[in-house]
Amino acid sequence: KKHENNICGPVNNNKKVCYRIKQNEIACMKNIKQLFASHNNLTQLPYGMGDLSNLQILSLSGNSITALPDSVARLKNLHVLNLGHNQFCVPPKAIFKLSHLVKLCLCGNQIKSLPKDLASLKNLRELSLSNNCLTFLPVEQLQRLKKVCKCLFIDHLILSGNQMRSLPTRLHKLKKLKELCVDRNKLEILPEQLAHLQNLSVMSWAENGLLCVPIELKNCGKITKLDLSGNKLSEVPEALSSMADLLWLLLDKNEIKDVPESIIYLKKLKHLSLSRNKLDVFSVHLCALQDLVFLDLSMNNLHDVPREVSNMQSLSELLLHSNRFTSFPLELCSVKKLQKVDLSENQIQTIPARICHLQLLQELDLSNNHFKTFPNQICSVKSLEFLKICQENGIKVRTIP
Repeated sequence: KKHENNICGPVNNNKKVCYRIKQNEIACMKNIKQLFASHNNLTQLPYGMGDLSNLQILSLSGNSITALPDSVARLKNLHVLNLGHNQFCVPPKAIFKLSHLVKLCLCGNQIKSLPKDLASLKNLRELSLSNNCLTFLPVEQLQRLKKVCKCLFIDHLILSGNQMRSLPTRLHKLKKLKELCVDRNKLEILPEQLAHLQNLSVMSWAENGLLCVPIELKNCGKITKLDLSGNKLSEVPEALSSMADLLWLLLDKNEIKDVPESIIYLKKLKHLSLSRNKLDVFSVHLCALQDLVFLDLSMNNLHDVPREVSNMQSLSELLLHSNRFTSFPLELCSVKKLQKVDLSENQIQTIPARICHLQLLQELDLSNNHFKTFPNQICSVKSLEFLKICQENGIKVRTIP
């Protein structure tokens, strides 16, 4: 009785109350165009779902659905389908008859392989398969692979968080591809064929096992965001110097020892992260990046800053924590647009009086350094809104003036 007039009715499943959409009522919603039923306890959909002929967007993520009724194939106007974070072991067959589908999300399921029917989605532009159990795209079954790569108009391909060790050699046939995310897999080689993806603007290859990046990748001149963090790179890849439109570059958690002069050609770069590497020197070449807004060099072995840092007149956020500084770098006092500086986890004992020149500084973290007394010089920074000098280890500050 309690649920008699609701669109969802309860199902007792091992004492856990799950829900399914009630068949008779859902079929009455003839005019509905967008249906969002994410993050519920749905376990199945009614056959009458196929009667929603005007439906364009259907989001069912975060439920416990294992299969779709065959009637879903009748949703000919459906453009966006989100089935992420359910319990699918294979992609539902019905979705491959949705010829107008543009975006398909199957992330966060238990899918191990892709069927050849994927080729039937001729209008598909965005495909997300992250956080599944894929060990390969259909590379070993060549006939299937050829059919998958007929989806030539896909421009967003998300394959993060799987178990893939290689990508298909025909992936470069996706000429329209703009975003390729394959982070958190087991990929040790970046195929040189990817250089043919000349419309690529975003590529994430983080948390794999890359040792190098092929020079051929320089042909991907439209890339604006590149994530190569969490790999085994020992140097900044030379191919990057030809990516003139690059805005974001993430190289954290590698084994890079220095920054090459070629980085000066990334004139549009705004965000650069090189934390958790093996840098001993704050490279003077970084100081030529006059449009750089964010720079993270934390968790390296740096001990000083070059005077040329004053040329970085766009820099507003600088992270230098967990290095080997023994004093606040005087050179930073000439970087007029600095708003946030993190120098925590160093061995800093003194602060220069010229810190007052940082008239835009809003956040300053000097925690876990070697101050014997509160650094009075900080009091002259009138713009400061956030100050942290927690000393959890070592010498403690006893008074605040």
